[in-house]
Amino acid sequence: MNRFALAAAATIAATAAAQAGGIDRSGQPIGIIFEEGTHAELSFGAISPDVTSTFVGGNTSDATRSYLQVGMGYKEQLTDALSYAITYDQPYGADIGYVDGPFAGGFATIDSHALTVLGRYQFGNGFSAHGGLRIQKLEGALASIGQLNAESDWAAGYVIGGAYERPDIALRVALTYSSSITNDFTGTESSGVVGLNAPTAFSVDLPESVNLDFQTGVAPKTLVFGSIRWVGWEGVNLTTATGTYVNFDEDTITYNIGVGRQLTENFAASISVGYEGGDGTGTTLGPTSGFRSVALGGSYTMDNVEISGGIRYIDIGDATASAANVPFQDNDAIAVGMKIAYKF
Repeated sequence: MNRFALAAAATIAATAAAQAGGIDRSGQPIGIIFEEGTHAELSFGAISPDVTSTFVGGNTSDATRSYLQVGMGYKEQLTDALSYAITYDQPYGADIGYVDGPFAGGFATIDSHALTVLGRYQFGNGFSAHGGLRIQKLEGALASIGQLNAESDWAAGYVIGGAYERPDIALRVALTYSSSITNDFTGTESSGVVGLNAPTAFSVDLPESVNLDFQTGVAPKTLVFGSIRWVGWEGVNLTTATGTYVNFDEDTITYNIGVGRQLTENFAASISVGYEGGDGTGTTLGPTSGFRSVALGGSYTMDNVEISGGIRYIDIGDATASAANVPFQDNDAIAVGMKIAYKF
């Protein structure tokens, strides 16, 4: 199976960042380290959620805002056994705002940036190990129990994993662990407790995660692929002297599985489905719980250039915001993405 069929597995990547657990967005991908030779890529995603609620006295307007995702990476093969990759992603984010209803005036805007340097060593017989350093920073503004504006420093964690491959049947199974990272924040906070625009400082432990990615050929020019991602969100909270703005109470497990097919010498297509469970509990700054999704993708390769794109429909899980027992039901999102890759 050649790389055109394998490319079908990657066509969904730019649309994966939509309504995952907690404030998870990018999924912290490391797939670039398995590309052949020297490889560079740039990806874009646009996500448009629609999240409203019904309560006694009326409905809220859409509480979520559309947002963009950007990712990029470069991978180089140093020897037959040794390679490295450098990636940029936006691992966490939130874009919530209430203009009416019981939560009017509440909002959350969170942006993040992460750089990962990975190395990979191939032992032979299909086995390899990969690992490296990851740094990240976040900034944002929240309003609920008070109004908070803060920015973190850069903080570091690590990535470690292993893989097994059989190129003759396009088989690859990769397991990757990403450590938790503690970011220290400084900023200002307004509330009746600490006064107007008082300086504030706090720390947030962003969660550890485990990704299991797999693919295998099942017939000529046909590939089955998927992933399982666990993130330890339980106990992650944002707490200042004023109180707790955000507190996640459960870990998340996200599943994706799909099939890709090489249709012509240059074009491959794929379809995949995703699922994340939830307990139906949300917060005013995160009024969703789990999701189901379906995605379509396509990849066109010409010489050393590969252009991939996809669209994903997400059926967002119902949730009740515990602050006022307000139900958020029958909500959804649309995500579209594109990736441009070049092999040197």
